[in-house]
Amino acid sequence: MANLEATIFLWENMPAFDKPNAATYFKDGIVGPTVDISLSVKADTTAYPWAADISRDLFYDFVLPYANVNEARTNWRQLLNNKIQPLVANLKTLRQAADAVNDGLWSTLGSAGQPIYFKS
Repeated sequence: MANLEATIFLWENMPAFDKPNAATYFKDGIVGPTVDISLSVKADTTAYPWAADISRDLFYDFVLPYANVNEARTNWRQLLNNKIQPLVANLKTLRQAADAVNDGLWSTLGSAGQPIYFKS
């Protein structure tokens, strides 16, 4: 997977409501860092051996996008990667990585030793 190919995929599959702001996302915006970090993690089979098990279709549809539905269009990926990398690095399977994130994400993202809690 090449950087250009991934960027083109995002451009061609951009939600309609993002099109008026497309230039800000692609030219020195969030798309470049999103593509770079997504591809670097996918390629790092030493730290993330399970990443090789993610098919191209799953990667492009669920890992690569710079946002999901109505999420803010912000550069969150580096922060999230820094926080969860210790949870998933060197695990052997995708299932182990998914379980580690499910078990530890909200505690890891919390602040001052307090996990994030959701209340209705």
